[in-house]
This record gives sequence, C-alpha cells and structure tokens, in this order.
Amino acid sequence: MTAHVVEKEKPNVLQEFMLEEFLRFAPTLHKYQWAWEGARWQWLVFCLIERIDDSAEATAIARETVEIFTALDLLEIDALAQLASEKGEPDYQQKQLALMLNILERQGYDAEEAQTIVTSICEAARALKDRYDGKVQKYLRKYGELMLEDLSQTFSFSRLSQEDVRYAFTHWLQDVANMPLVLSHSAVKVLCEKLNASLEDLVEVADRNDVNLALVDDWAVDYLEREPQAGESQIHS
Repeated sequence: MTAHVVEKEKPNVLQEFMLEEFLRFAPTLHKYQWAWEGARWQWLVFCLIERIDDSAEATAIARETVEIFTALDLLEIDALAQLASEKGEPDYQQKQLALMLNILERQGYDAEEAQTIVTSICEAARALKDRYDGKVQKYLRKYGELMLEDLSQTFSFSRLSQEDVRYAFTHWLQDVANMPLVLSHSAVKVLCEKLNASLEDLVEVADRNDVNLALVDDWAVDYLEREPQAGESQIHS
C-alpha cells in the first residue's frame, strides 16, 4: 500500500502540529487499528467485494484486490464519486473503471461480478461524497455523536456529572468501537488554547488529513508533555 503522508498544503500551526506528531509517532502507528481514516474506506471496499464470494479463498483474493487498488490510487473517493452515474450504471469505458474491471477479472471475477463490484464501490463513494464530504469518518461520527446525545435517555448516574459521563462514554466508544469521536481531554483543550485554535479547527484539520481523532488525543498529550511552558500542570487537571 502507498505510504500515508500528512498533507502539507496551507501550512498553519495545526498542520505543523499534525506533521510533527506524525513523524514522532510513525514507528508506532501500527499499534492503532485505524490510525488513518482512509483505511476504514478500504475496509468497506473489501466488505463489498467479499459479498460476491465469502469463501476463505475468495476472501484472501478480495483483500489482495483492495491492496492492488490502493497501491494504484484507484480508491480515491472524490474520483470514484465523479465516475458514478446518478441513474443507471457508470461508464465502464472510463479509464479508471476499465482498469479496475481488468484487475478484477485478472483476480478471477467474471465480467458480471466485476461490474457489480465496481458499480457498488462507485455508489458508496458517491453517497459519502454527497452527504459527508467524502469522509467516511464523518459518517461514523454522526452516529457516534447520536449515541452520546442519547446517554441521558438510557443511563442515569447519581454521582457523575454530565461532563464526566460524556467523557467516559466517548472514551469507551473510541476504544471498543473505534469511533472517530473527539475526546474532551484536558490536553486537547490546552493544545487548542496554546495554538489559538478552536476544537472545530482541530477536527477539520484531522479530517482533511484523514487522521483518526483518537490518535490526535494521544498526540496532544505528547505535544504538551514536551512543552511544559504550555501548561503542564493543566494537562491532568
């Protein structure tokens, strides 16, 4: 697969923070299941392909196919969304789609199966582009946030504040469901203050670079621990 490099366009303090922490954490990124949000999209593509045939052998072929598509930059959501037809099937004569069909057929799928796969991938990309700016994490975050909003309807805690409950459940959803939610860790708040940015700015830059927000939480702690003047005593407050 192609190596992920944090976007360097439109440099600003948040972008510089992301790049610096990316370089520091690069050797350990494999420890995070979804360090890059693009990997979630690739997994969705795998799941769509797998529905053609979910035998053990076919599953391995589906994984390999996604790796080939990724290596050739054939899974860019914006590009695929443009190739998707509003009505009916996409134009399989388009260079990118023709290449995808060729790869699929070389992988052992017949012509009809290959067209089903390509059409489904394009349709998924178009839906994400039209409704979530082409960011799969925004789709997942929407429902994670709905779960957090529903807390008071499901749970009642007599000795925890609403803020503490939301923090605890956000942390839980990050850990058990890998939800791309922003954790209101004090380090994140201090970081935003230090960099003169809002939480929304931080989320926007993370989304632009397809960085998992759970990873940003760890980056914020790391950054401030190396910047004691930024308010080290505030990190654990």
